[in-house]
Amino acid sequence: MVSHRLVSAAIFIVCCLTTFADAATLVSDEVDALRSIGRTLGKNDWDFSVDPCNGTRGWLDQPFSDDSDYANNVTCDCTFNNNSTCHVTRILLKAQNLSGSLPTDLASLPFLLEIDLTRNILRGQIPRQWGSASRLESISLLGNRLTGRIPVELANLSNLTSLVLEVNGFSGPLPPELGNLSRLERMLVSFNNFTGEIPEAYARLTSLQDFRISDNNFTGQIPEFIFRNWRNLTRIEMEGSGLSGPIPSINTPLQSLEYIIISDLNGADAAFPLFNAGLPSLDRVILRSCNLIGEIPTSLREFRSIKILDLSFNRLSGEIPDLSVLDYDTMFLNGNNFTGAVPSWILDTNEAVDVSYNNFTSTGAVSGCGRAGLYDNFQL
Repeated sequence: MVSHRLVSAAIFIVCCLTTFADAATLVSDEVDALRSIGRTLGKNDWDFSVDPCNGTRGWLDQPFSDDSDYANNVTCDCTFNNNSTCHVTRILLKAQNLSGSLPTDLASLPFLLEIDLTRNILRGQIPRQWGSASRLESISLLGNRLTGRIPVELANLSNLTSLVLEVNGFSGPLPPELGNLSRLERMLVSFNNFTGEIPEAYARLTSLQDFRISDNNFTGQIPEFIFRNWRNLTRIEMEGSGLSGPIPSINTPLQSLEYIIISDLNGADAAFPLFNAGLPSLDRVILRSCNLIGEIPTSLREFRSIKILDLSFNRLSGEIPDLSVLDYDTMFLNGNNFTGAVPSWILDTNEAVDVSYNNFTSTGAVSGCGRAGLYDNFQL
């Protein structure tokens, strides 16, 4: 009898909690905002016969995940007014084939923290009204057909930590005003048509961790402040950015820097950049086709954590120093002007090392393809 009463009481409590949770509803103004946003995006399958915050299929199809290619989620915070009121906090509509344009009324969702419209076919420009969505922390528009300039109004988003605009048709210069985004950690604008120089005001982006500007039409030199001011930097990508060298030396310890990926620089020949500071996390150094001349500095041996080293298609010369102390998996030294004999540590390695198309006087005992990991086509 006691056991039966306990079970009955437990069922009663669960039912009460469920009813209590279900009682929380999205405020009507935000329901109207979602209707408008859906129409503009071309999102036609939202079911407004149910509350958007009740977690039913069509509104929340999967748990929140940064890494998923597909997402169909509207998430809410329903803790307001003693757990009776909900506000939309995130809209993730990834890989939905949405063919509309970007909505102007994000500010009608006053608690919105994130909007992610990755991999759709949206057209048009970023509305300047987005600068009024004051709580926004993350914007991702990767992989659409968007055009135009980045509106300066985005500089008003003082809470913004992530701005991802890659693989679109954006153009014009980067707004210097974005240098006021003191919390910005990720700025990814690769594969667009941006022009002009990297604004000097970006020296103030001291929270920046990930900066990618590959495949654009920028001009001017790589700013020195990148390796001087951005002390939280973990990744930098500048492949075919349009910028000119020289590559700035690193004189400030960057404890978290993992990837330096720079290629296809314009401008005159330049010496190999000096790494004069602690870089304990360095994993990948790609300085391909960067007009580098002279010898590889022996100080590169100090950065033993390097897994991938790519110095191909420069005009580096002299003999290759002993880099066997690096914890490398792959090394590209091809397309340079190295001379002397192919070093024995390369001949003896089991890792992938490409030293083709150089000016070696001797390849040791190697003939044909040689050892596994040693690429063919020595230039003698």
